[in-house]
Amino acid sequence: MPSPALEKNLIERIALGDMLRRRSRDSGNQTAIVGYNEHGRSTITYQQLNQLSNQLVRGLREQGLKQGDSLALLATNSIEFFAVLFACYKGGFVAVPVNFLQAVGDIHYNLSKANVKAVVCEPRFAPP
Repeated sequence: MPSPALEKNLIERIALGDMLRRRSRDSGNQTAIVGYNEHGRSTITYQQLNQLSNQLVRGLREQGLKQGDSLALLATNSIEFFAVLFACYKGGFVAVPVNFLQAVGDIHYNLSKANVKAVVCEPRFAPP
């Protein structure tokens, strides 16, 4: 059986939120993600991604989310999508990515079955 120090070390090595924090510390100014949208090409560094995901965790907690709560994500593949995913990893939230190509009734069904506490979505998918 591993010692408590070794066990803690092994856990930290595989925690995705911690991986981003360490990558931000070691390679903060390197590009983490390149995205393309209607405005063209955009990039984010590891340090910026780490800071953004930390801000999102704080904001989600201020909205009442707790570790173990499910958070649905209705978005295209974008920098923001990955920032929210990392916020889930860091905050201990259960990420529930939703296929935006589904019919509205199917999305509602999936959200109800996943017992989501909150939904993060791109503005284009928000109700009118």
